[in-house]
Amino acid sequence: MSDTAEQDRAEDEPFPRETPEPTTRRRRARTDTPSDEIKDTDLSKAASGLAEATNPRVVLDLLTEFGVSMVSDLSGDARREFLDAVAELTKDEEDKS
Repeated sequence: MSDTAEQDRAEDEPFPRETPEPTTRRRRARTDTPSDEIKDTDLSKAASGLAEATNPRVVLDLLTEFGVSMVSDLSGDARREFLDAVAELTKDEEDKS
């Protein structure tokens, strides 16, 4: 397009064109992940953290309460309940310190 065509078009427009400011996408805080989205790695990390904060026997006892021997065997709502139990036990241990 020639310079004069751009000038003519710019004069026809009532307001000068402004480039919009880029928007920033906000990420949601990771809070209540639905049970079907909780991955085995999430469960393993939580169990490892609890074992480190307390001792491995606590994790094994908790798994026994859930009727499984490995975190990957947890399914459905049990995954969320396990993470909640781990968080509570970890917090209790931190409160003792």
